Formats: sequence, C-alpha cells, structure tokens
Amino acid sequence: MHKHPDMSPDDMSKNESAKAPIAQSSEHDQPVDVAKLDETFGTEARDEILSTFVQYTPVLLQRLATGIQDRDEKTARDVAHQLKGMSSSIYADELLQHSLAIERVAKTDPVDWTTLQSSLPALEVVYQKVRLYLDTVISIK
Repeated sequence: MHKHPDMSPDDMSKNESAKAPIAQSSEHDQPVDVAKLDETFGTEARDEILSTFVQYTPVLLQRLATGIQDRDEKTARDVAHQLKGMSSSIYADELLQHSLAIERVAKTDPVDWTTLQSSLPALEVVYQKVRLYLDTVISIK
C-alpha cells in the first residue's frame, strides 16, 4: 500500500527517486487518496470513515504533544502508532510517513525528545493539509 515505509519524510524529500511514483498522477498530489479509499471501503462508507478520522485525530495530536512534553515514552510511542494507523486507513500517505518517523524516534533508547518536539509542527502542518482537503471531499458536521 505504501511504497516507502522505511523512509522518514526528510529521507523522502532528499530522495528524488522516492518522489517520482507520487508525481505520476494528479490523484497522488492530494493528501488523501479518496479513489483508493472508495475502492477499498465503498463510497457509502467514505463519509463515516473520514468523519471519524477528523473527530479523533485532533485528540490524538494533543495526546502526542502532551506525551512528548511530559517525556512519556509509552504515550508518545502508542499515539504515534495510532496516528500512523489512522493515516494509513484513509490513504493519507504524507501524514502516515510523518507519524511513522515519530513512532520510530519514540521507540529509540534513549528517546530523542528534542527531535520529537521539533517534529510536531511539521506533523500539524501535514494534518491541517489533510483536514482542509477533507473539507472539500465530505460535509463534516
């Protein structure tokens, strides 16, 4: 499903060959692959799945920020894992890659809290891009 699970967002931006498949069609320029989502779950389920994502992701982002601020390894690791899964389930590949990179850092021993803290703004930017795109795809109450 995801072509470069072992690359961080920084690695992907440095590796032009990793970017090439993404640029092949305009569908992949979108932060969520709605066509693939529809193919997997059906158009009837799309709004419910995306609404659930929009409802719970801000809560997870806040929990992640709090876990990092409190230097709580388990929370940081677990919430990054949940964000990765939610991103994957809606085919939000860029958000998936950022979540994966954060999860990997949270699993290191010792945890690099400075890297985790500095990664949060980029994660938030990517989430906002996804969220704004979803506003054009579904009617979220």
